[in-house]
Amino acid sequence: MEAIGTGAAANVSSETAKGIFHQVKRHIRYVIFYQKIVENFEQKHRKLIAKRTSVQQDVDVAERNGEKIKADVLDWRHRVEKVVTEKEKKVKDLEVKAKTKCFFGLCPNIESRYQLSRKAEEAAATFDELIKDCQFERVGYPDVPEPIVHSPYRV
Repeated sequence: MEAIGTGAAANVSSETAKGIFHQVKRHIRYVIFYQKIVENFEQKHRKLIAKRTSVQQDVDVAERNGEKIKADVLDWRHRVEKVVTEKEKKVKDLEVKAKTKCFFGLCPNIESRYQLSRKAEEAAATFDELIKDCQFERVGYPDVPEPIVHSPYRV
């Protein structure tokens, strides 16, 4: 009976150790691979900016054709503007901190690199969501004027 309890406890502790190891590995990855994570952020940022420009071109064409712009397109553009400026500023501020050295310039600033990596990864995920949401068939719809109804009765 003791062997069963010991085996179950060993199994639980083994699973706990695996979970802790994965958490630690993920956090260490932020420090070690921070440049790669920042490069991924910059790539996603460029892709989102290109999508934003493409949608803006479609909006310009639709407006020239006298169409009204769909609400989901306007909402997407608003979200993109807000996210791009907010995330870009945070990451750029952290990037400056991450390049500074600590301990009289002898070692890298690990805390700043960690924060930079986390914010860059979060921003890249947000950019991915916005890029995925940019699946518009059309950005505008025809603006049809209301029909004029003539009443036989004059007031």
